[in-house]
Amino acid sequence: MRIARWVAQGGFAGDSVVPPEHRLPEFEGREICGAYDFNGAPEAALKLLEPPHVGERMLVSKNVCHGVVYDGAMHAAL
Repeated sequence: MRIARWVAQGGFAGDSVVPPEHRLPEFEGREICGAYDFNGAPEAALKLLEPPHVGERMLVSKNVCHGVVYDGAMHAAL
């Protein structure tokens, strides 16, 4: 089996990476923040990131995905 794209929540994107209009208030001014998505189980994370049968791997930072509202407009866009 081949997985074309795997998307996971992983890590944190600091203020220097996230445009001001997309920053969440609770993370404003931060460049680093502990994230336990992969950090809580690093060996498992590596096993998920290594397989050659996975095409594209996309990691979405927690301060970005926490701000997404899944509604009708988002569903239509996807």
